[in-house]
Amino acid sequence: MKSLTKLMTLLGFPPVAGVVLAVLLTSRTPLNLSELSRKTGYAKSHLSQTLKLLHARDIVDFYVERKKKYFIVNNQGLLKALREHIHVLIDSLNQLANITDNPEFRRLYSEAIRDVEGE
Repeated sequence: MKSLTKLMTLLGFPPVAGVVLAVLLTSRTPLNLSELSRKTGYAKSHLSQTLKLLHARDIVDFYVERKKKYFIVNNQGLLKALREHIHVLIDSLNQLANITDNPEFRRLYSEAIRDVEGE
């Protein structure tokens, strides 16, 4: 759960987003707000705001049944957010590598990029 919390923080979400995703990813069924509150220990109001953020980025979906919202992870949305973040990191590092005069950094950076891209 800690690694998912850290990842969501890197993506610009509050730490509770990682906790919510971890609970939803490990649940066999969609969960409503009361169930999420019980499993995470967070207040419903806090969870509601976090779920709105996650839904706005298409990371969490929901459906309504008997006047209750049930939340599930949108796997494609989560992967899209991760890919976008990785591309931003690579672009930033490329810009840094292009402006640096440090040949050692350029060499190490090139090796790291090859490792990440699987070459």
